[in-house]
Amino acid sequence: MNAGALAENIDALLPQTQCTKCGYGGCLPYASAIAAGEADINQCPPGGAAGIGKLAQLLGREAKPLNPANGAERARAVALIDEARCIGCTLCIQACPVDAIVGAPKLMHTVIAGLCTGCDLCLPPCPVDCIDMVPLPQAQAAWTTAMADAARSQGAGKAGAAHARGQESGDTRRAGARQGEKSGDSAAKHGPSAAAGRSRDRRAPQCGEEAMNPAKRREIFARFQAANPEPRGELEYRTPFELLIAVILSAQATDKSVNLATHSLYRIAPTPEQMLALGMDGLIAHIKRIGLYRTKAKNILATCALLLERHQGKVPQQRAALEQLPGVGRKTANVVLNIAFGHPTIAVDTHIFRVSNRSGIAPGKNPLEVEQKLLKFVPAEFRLHAHHWLILHGRYVCKARKPECPQCSIADLCEFKAKTRAA
Repeated sequence: MNAGALAENIDALLPQTQCTKCGYGGCLPYASAIAAGEADINQCPPGGAAGIGKLAQLLGREAKPLNPANGAERARAVALIDEARCIGCTLCIQACPVDAIVGAPKLMHTVIAGLCTGCDLCLPPCPVDCIDMVPLPQAQAAWTTAMADAARSQGAGKAGAAHARGQESGDTRRAGARQGEKSGDSAAKHGPSAAAGRSRDRRAPQCGEEAMNPAKRREIFARFQAANPEPRGELEYRTPFELLIAVILSAQATDKSVNLATHSLYRIAPTPEQMLALGMDGLIAHIKRIGLYRTKAKNILATCALLLERHQGKVPQQRAALEQLPGVGRKTANVVLNIAFGHPTIAVDTHIFRVSNRSGIAPGKNPLEVEQKLLKFVPAEFRLHAHHWLILHGRYVCKARKPECPQCSIADLCEFKAKTRAA
């Protein structure tokens, strides 16, 4: 057997966590080093004693204890991001070898627990220490062949992309080149199970959609509806204009702080004309306790002027017209369209992004992708209130740092692997 074929057989026995604790850039580079006689078989902590035994049997060598220099064998854990502390730096996304962390720059990040290999490579680059490794319950800790296949496929894709950008070095460059070539025409080289894993749509194992299905989604929203048939947001308003201003103010602020500000503001300026008449200083006097108040005041006054100039002082019911207003982006437009005018839109904030990814309802790497999947997957009869149900569930049950899984009404349908237990 030549060295290439032997390396592939060795790679098939490795756990595919891509953690680099072996001292190489990933599982395949380590397998190649073993095949070439450059590495020993006891350098893989995730594989542990069982993995060493399999390699020893394949190679006809004597099994030996795990090399402590490479780390200790431990139960599988998954990364959990405290989204209240996450600053959206994307360093953890760049460090993750299997694309198990999703998010966008300056926005919240979330871990897809079903794909997380527990490699902990996301911990060192995090500048605000917002990531913990949470041990999984014994019943969920098994790392299956299907999971290893998915991780191999994800690792190959990321390494191939990095190689194409010329960002790799040393062993990682060699791994990227080889994996990049395999991601195209040679998907079957790692054997039947690996080829099957790679032949599937890469996004399916990544997002957990093989486990989540239309029946589960329908049941999830049916339970939300049964518990809260007419959900309402927590921002206080009386008119579409007041709602629009409240949503603009709510960026990077709590609904409670916005309500405190608008309580006095709306008493004296409930219309665009009256708010514009306040001027910058007059408006700031009411909203100065809210973050970014100067920028928001500037946008609000400009929005009032445009409403008077283009829309006779009325809030438009068209997305394009709303998004032309200063301080109004897609999320704000979706909130106004949904709450003020009854459109079945879904505004993806930090809570909806987290719940959609954790549960598997509609996973995505950024808010727009999550929104598009929700609009596709949420049954039509639930779409109008889906926005509120998901926000309230994320705010009060599926919390960022410690979700209250024992009290969750959809825990049996949720795909989140690191569920918390009752105290």
